[in-house]
Amino acid sequence: MVARSTFVLPLGAFSEGRLPGRYTLEEWYELNARRDEKFEYFDGFVVCMSGGSKDHATITSNIHGALFAQLSGKPCRARPESQAIAVSARQFRFADVSVACPPQFVDIRGFDCLANPTVIVEVLSASTREFDEGDKLADWLRIPSVRHVLLIEPDRPLVRHFTPGIADARAHETLSMHIELPEVGGTLTGRDIYLDASWR
Repeated sequence: MVARSTFVLPLGAFSEGRLPGRYTLEEWYELNARRDEKFEYFDGFVVCMSGGSKDHATITSNIHGALFAQLSGKPCRARPESQAIAVSARQFRFADVSVACPPQFVDIRGFDCLANPTVIVEVLSASTREFDEGDKLADWLRIPSVRHVLLIEPDRPLVRHFTPGIADARAHETLSMHIELPEVGGTLTGRDIYLDASWR
């Protein structure tokens, strides 16, 4: 699984050395293709994505697996955390899980970026919370196709459910939660989300 860095790098130093200059989209693609890490892109700047906790990985896998199974044979498809998503023509991000109906892609030198997500899921962590709850949430909600953004707490049963145009999120706070996603024909339950979490 992956978790996002909380800062945008002006192409400064990584542990292995410097990455010079601002990136073109083609160079961003090459960077993602040749390195183990994933990098988000914003108008020439990149954000390095780093590894997360075991529970983060477990919950991300649970959600993708549940939605993948429910949507089998339907036009909607669940996409994993490795799927880049186009926020705009100059901005590309990664979610922990996304769903599109049906998926449509923009091609960046053979790197397929999802153009029409309907559902976005982010599993939070301490190091990325401010970013995920702030700028990144705002970016997801301004994508025209998005209908649901779910922010998942990994250490207790809490899911905040954001809908474009509605200021306040709905909070689901028990393992008996049922989160309906009617546009894609799927449902997430608390037991599905938190299966095998270490605190259960």
